[in-house]
Amino acid sequence: MSQQHASPHLKLLHGVTVALVLLIGCGTSIPPPPESPGVTDARFAKAIRASTEILLRRAQKLPGIAVAVAVDGKTVWTSGFGWADIAARTPMRADDAARIYSVNKPLTAALAMRLQERGVIDLDKPARPNGITLAELLNHTSGIRHYKSNEWLSVSSHPCTSTREALAPFINDPLLFTPGTRTEYSSFGYVLASNVLETAAHRPFEGLLRDEIGVQQHANARTVFYEPARFGRVRVARPVDNSCKFGAGSLVTTAPELAAFGSALLGGRIVNAESLRKMTESKSDFAMGFGVAQDDVLGPIAAQSGAAIGGTAYLLLAPRQRIVVAIIANMEGDRFRDEARAIARAFYAPR
Repeated sequence: MSQQHASPHLKLLHGVTVALVLLIGCGTSIPPPPESPGVTDARFAKAIRASTEILLRRAQKLPGIAVAVAVDGKTVWTSGFGWADIAARTPMRADDAARIYSVNKPLTAALAMRLQERGVIDLDKPARPNGITLAELLNHTSGIRHYKSNEWLSVSSHPCTSTREALAPFINDPLLFTPGTRTEYSSFGYVLASNVLETAAHRPFEGLLRDEIGVQQHANARTVFYEPARFGRVRVARPVDNSCKFGAGSLVTTAPELAAFGSALLGGRIVNAESLRKMTESKSDFAMGFGVAQDDVLGPIAAQSGAAIGGTAYLLLAPRQRIVVAIIANMEGDRFRDEARAIARAFYAPR
């Protein structure tokens, strides 16, 4: 579903949702998950078998999952598991789209880095009269708050056609702390960053992501979004409109596009080496757009997860091994942290 000009889409989606909920009642069991293979590089046959087993286990509890893995700048495995549409018995394909939510944030950070390298913006120049810089927005040190209790639903109940509209819920609120003195995760900080980038580039934010980063909004005609129901069942998800989230979480896209983005990032095709370092290395838990950690096998990793109504996503980069793992699903569930790390390790092992 396109997230812009969403009002008529919301009406249509609501009608489809009501019909399907009536069809499947208060929930339906997830049928045994089929696999829909895509790209298969024979050099990684063992890693693909191990990774398939990992995701088939998760597909017992999620309607549909899609995965893409890239190594040394090349996509070496893609596959779909489970169902894009349970009622229609439509299997999930590797290139089916889903809501990625906060996995949008690394894309926004990469866009900011790219525009800085061109001289369009300055990450360290105050972006607001209160002294907040774009860098502080991107590494969660701005002092701008995150969602309050139940606020996510109100933000997701109406469309936004510009980043300026999306600022209303928080822009006049006091800061939680002096910018640069603490770290506190904030999706609203990324909404403001989207506005700063759109204003500086004089182009709509969604178009900037598509043209500069190579990840685009998908119409998503095949995939149905689900949410958990009682007794381990699932039902069609409540309608939401993510257009007001912009660079914090508006995109519906595919695992192969996310993996290609990660490969291009590691390969220097989006930003230079210094910008990449700022995105993947930090003394705190957050760099620019990614959370950072140490893995016992992979060494330094940069990753970002996203999960909310109708979607779960995870993007992992292992810079030293030049491995990228992207996983998306069409229902909110446990984050794919452990699965993504296990898959990255599997693809590292045979090299």
